[in-house]
Amino acid sequence: SNPTAGMDDAEERERRSGQGPPDMFANMRDTWEQPNDTGGVLMLFCIICCVAALYIGYAVWAIITIWDSKSVQESACGEIYDIWTYCALAIIAFLILCLQGLLGRISREMAAISGGCAAITLIVLAFWGFLMWFRMSDDCELYFSHSHYDLFLLFKINVVMLFISFCGSCCVLCMAIAVVAGA
Repeated sequence: SNPTAGMDDAEERERRSGQGPPDMFANMRDTWEQPNDTGGVLMLFCIICCVAALYIGYAVWAIITIWDSKSVQESACGEIYDIWTYCALAIIAFLILCLQGLLGRISREMAAISGGCAAITLIVLAFWGFLMWFRMSDDCELYFSHSHYDLFLLFKINVVMLFISFCGSCCVLCMAIAVVAGA
């Protein structure tokens, strides 16, 4: 007698009866549920909340810093390098960028207009801050860093962030042009 033929007959009988070989992982499969999307959604929500909290904290700190540093405009360095006005305009531009998303929900035309204005503002502020920072004299830099250190830190943060935003918006603009030209 052929041993393989016996196995084939046993397998054939199990197949016909609707029962297969015993499943040794059945208990594990019952307790291990298929992953759902709730974890990913919660993680995304947490990330959005953390980023929003950072932006809100930054905006509050910036507004308080600008409010408390009005006296810098009366100094000689404050008149030459108007970092107070720069920081105030950068915060206004930041708030406009935050509102741009809300305008997009209301009207596409308003979003396009505000997006164009925001891009132009980013370009102007990025280069103005870049030029101010790198043309600043050592004496004025020491004055700002010792007497108005929070405003000077806000100025540096704004210059760096606006320059990164400017470079990012240039990349997005180039991709948009490539997509439109390719269509």
